[in-house]
Amino acid sequence: MSNMGNNMEHNTAKKRRAIELGKDLLILLLCCSALLLAIRGQLFSSAPRLFGGQDSRQTGTAEPAVGVQADAACPLRLAVNLTGANGETARLGLQDDAACQALFQQLAAPLAEALSAADAPEQISRQQWEQALSAAPGVVLDFQSPMPLPVLVHWLAGEDAGLTAQTRRLALYVQGDGLALCWRDESSGDYFRARAQGVNTRALTDALSGLAPNGAQFAFENPDYDRLDPDTLILPQTTSMPVYSVSDPMGDGRDSLETLMGYLNISADASNFYSAGSEQVARSESDSLRLSQSGFAIYEAGEARSGRFPVPVRGDQTTLADGVEACRRLAAATAGLQCGQARLYLSGITQGEDSLEVCFDYSLSGAPVQLSSGHAARFWVSQGQIVKFELSFRSYAKQESTAALLPPRQAAAALAAEHPGHELLLVYGDTGSDAVSADWAAAGITAQKEG
Repeated sequence: MSNMGNNMEHNTAKKRRAIELGKDLLILLLCCSALLLAIRGQLFSSAPRLFGGQDSRQTGTAEPAVGVQADAACPLRLAVNLTGANGETARLGLQDDAACQALFQQLAAPLAEALSAADAPEQISRQQWEQALSAAPGVVLDFQSPMPLPVLVHWLAGEDAGLTAQTRRLALYVQGDGLALCWRDESSGDYFRARAQGVNTRALTDALSGLAPNGAQFAFENPDYDRLDPDTLILPQTTSMPVYSVSDPMGDGRDSLETLMGYLNISADASNFYSAGSEQVARSESDSLRLSQSGFAIYEAGEARSGRFPVPVRGDQTTLADGVEACRRLAAATAGLQCGQARLYLSGITQGEDSLEVCFDYSLSGAPVQLSSGHAARFWVSQGQIVKFELSFRSYAKQESTAALLPPRQAAAALAAEHPGHELLLVYGDTGSDAVSADWAAAGITAQKEG
């Protein structure tokens, strides 16, 4: 009996220990679960909420992740001026997106510092402009379309700028104990220089060290290209360019429209749907959203102006930089989210008295894409909100094949014969087919391929 009692007490003790251990494990699991929920809550609360929600309507779209805005400022082409062994300038020209973005990540900091510290600009001559384009060590940034300097500073440094010009090309180079900036004002055609004295030059020289020239030239440096726009950058390696397959990432039908509404945080449950010819249409409050079978979308705010896509207002007005940035975020969260291996770049700005029109286009391998439907994304801003936009959804994937190009000298001769003084450009023409290849163009005129 004594042994039986001892065994019962032992078994009871084991059960109690097992119960206590189970309680401990349950408490541990609950603590881990609470910790995980807290971490997730912090992550979601700090993640950028692009559209919708009370916070978005009050303060505009949330700040993007670090580096997103600087990436938006990346030019389509770079010309790096290096000092050769004989003291003469040697140049590296870059157009490929990956190579430009990798180098621009190192250039963004010294460029932002120079723009922020720049003195009042002074007008310079055409000859001084050409000297700036060749100054070493230095770099020339080609944005393809006019870039407002306030937008550039905002994207790079998140602050306002005293410089107000719009420029297609911007030269940054070492001068004395600081840096110098030169640009052509696209509105007037005049050239300007601003000095940033005392700025540390090492970040720029370090970014350019170790690079090797590839023989790139500006047209004004070579008499063979004297019938082109003198600032045309001639890249020696452009004998072929990748071919890209193209698809419509949205498809058609109501499901695709609801997918787009999800990107825009427009409630499908609170919307009315109907078909209008080849378009699917959704109406939410007084706003409308249309999506065609070709992936072309149009949003229009109704007369009630719901304020669905606000733009920050400082004082009693919206700054150019804030307006463009609000449009960029909307473009990135829609067309940019679905464009595959293409990249969106700022391609046009039109300012009115109380309005702003902002355009973005696709680029492939550093070459602009010309869409038959217009722009990749086009926005209209008025009274502190985006009141209308158009989106052309296209998705691009690089293929193993390449398309042969006319040598630059022959292409320049062919185009300059009919259109002297124009810039020689590589472009991808997208007319809606399932593949695109690059070709030379000037002022919208495409050169014929050899053979």
